[in-house]
Amino acid sequence: MQNKKAQQCQFVVEAGASPGLVAHTAFAPTARCAEVLASSRHETNGKVFYLAMFRDQAGKQLIGVVSVASDGNVGIEKILAENINRSGATTDMKSAKAALAKASR
Repeated sequence: MQNKKAQQCQFVVEAGASPGLVAHTAFAPTARCAEVLASSRHETNGKVFYLAMFRDQAGKQLIGVVSVASDGNVGIEKILAENINRSGATTDMKSAKAALAKASR
């Protein structure tokens, strides 16, 4: 979800009975979100991850990663997101998922 006026984005994750919301600032604290580009669910190594691709005001594409444990606890995977963003695997969701699978081993 995107609030263009406030330049903020929130991403929805399935966490048990009710969805959870995670703001883009969890991954890019000083950035303003210009646009939500894509989101996806990915399972790897027995874990469920939600990926969110967004563009900041400077035009940089970034990935946010959230994990959901079997008990419904939501985890902000800031280090995984930083690794994906640093690797440059932000051009499409396929690249981001491959980088996530590699980084989460």
